[in-house]
Amino acid sequence: MVPVVKVSFPSADLSDINVASAKSTRYFQRVAITLESFAVNLNVRVNISPDCPFAPAPTCHSTVTYYQENGQCNNIDNGFAGSANSSYERFLMAMKPGGDGAIPYKNYFGNILPSPREVSKTIFPCDSDNVSQRTNLFTIFGTLLKFDMFQTSRESTDAQCCESCLGIVVNATTDPRITNGCNNCMSYKKPILQYDVNCTGGKIQGNNDVTHVIDASFMYSTPDYSGTLSNGKFDLTGGFLSKTDDKFSGVSDPINKNPLVMAIYHIFLREHNRIVDKMTVFGHDDPLGAAKKLMIGILQHITYNEYLPLLIGENLSAGAYDDKLLPIIYNSFSVAYELALASMSRENVQTSDGKKKLNEMLNDATLVDTEPELKGIISGMLMEASLYINSAVPCSFRDNCKHSDIVSVLTQDSRFLSITPYIVWIALLNGTTVGDFPDLLFHDNSEITKLSNLYKYVYDIDFLSGAFTETVANDKPAGPTLLLLLRSQFALLRNSDRFFFENPTVFKESKL
Repeated sequence: MVPVVKVSFPSADLSDINVASAKSTRYFQRVAITLESFAVNLNVRVNISPDCPFAPAPTCHSTVTYYQENGQCNNIDNGFAGSANSSYERFLMAMKPGGDGAIPYKNYFGNILPSPREVSKTIFPCDSDNVSQRTNLFTIFGTLLKFDMFQTSRESTDAQCCESCLGIVVNATTDPRITNGCNNCMSYKKPILQYDVNCTGGKIQGNNDVTHVIDASFMYSTPDYSGTLSNGKFDLTGGFLSKTDDKFSGVSDPINKNPLVMAIYHIFLREHNRIVDKMTVFGHDDPLGAAKKLMIGILQHITYNEYLPLLIGENLSAGAYDDKLLPIIYNSFSVAYELALASMSRENVQTSDGKKKLNEMLNDATLVDTEPELKGIISGMLMEASLYINSAVPCSFRDNCKHSDIVSVLTQDSRFLSITPYIVWIALLNGTTVGDFPDLLFHDNSEITKLSNLYKYVYDIDFLSGAFTETVANDKPAGPTLLLLLRSQFALLRNSDRFFFENPTVFKESKL
């Protein structure tokens, strides 16, 4: 039985979010919320929208026994679920800012919410000395894994800055971006909105350019890798992909951007080639297919048995394949996981040529195209620690005119994607009444003060602002709300993936 919890909301018409109906007054109203009232029924198709790209669904058969490049037919009954260029889903039901999502974004009383840049400067400090017990390799592997799980589809042009626009305004004369000479309109490309895979509910979901499941798509599928293979192997002349100018050929720009990510990327490419050679010697009739299957299994094993226990501080509880679940990334996970990676990232990293600022290394493949350089970067990642997951996000990127502020961008994303405000998450998680800032039981007084100084009401708090300022227990790697979301997402991806390496139909016990 899911407990009923109470949340204090301003009065407004909340029928569009299936929470409750309320009268149009300016008083708080207690409304009952259960987890079921926010649940998304992923396998029911009703009121199908005629312009939805996911109807009709592809015909899938059980004879499809392993991942297809486009990710379709992982779930036999819903072939688009988790495929490349398909929509995200909801962990909780959508809640548009102010109820209608009108720009500029407002709360339910009609007050304009603080700008994303003000959220960034006020709630997320620049401290970058909060080192953890995990290596920097942990963070960089997590970054490569992010590219495998999701890459949010975005418009090709920047949003403008105006009262009714989504461009992120930077207008304080004391703002570090202004003093650094940056434009007062920060680059922001809106996420492309899409129907869910059941073609219901209107275009309110983010869209994923890549497959949602963990399937090594970063090396086996477009858009991440568009090069060709020869005899089932990547062309690694001298151990590296060829380059075009300062980029590795065939690799997508997001992955190409970071030389540390490309160092790990090449390790995976080399291991693939090694396995192809082994399978060829063994006389396997499909060395490429065998290598892909093993590499995907290796990636999944590393993720769930080595990476995830460090990320969430525990082993994920046992699970089994459930064909009623769909392998889809949550909208909220897409912003939370990316911000977690940003908070763990080091500003300065060790290379074969000594310490370097990471933001000065970006988009330069020549820094990792020789064996000494690759070994120097890998060694540095193993020797240096990553930072803790919390609200402290290094500012060398956030205040640099070459980059947008990641906190501002993801805060704007969370509003544009109608991600439920923090007050609902905390009420569902803790089962208590939340009516004012002192009710935030997972925050210390200093964080409550920062939040109350920025946000007019407690229910205005953005999901990321609340989740990343929670007090972290000594034996935990993050706050309870973020850990709940991380555990839930990775459990879903495992239990909904028909081809996950531990499923009995994928590998024989002897091979495992």
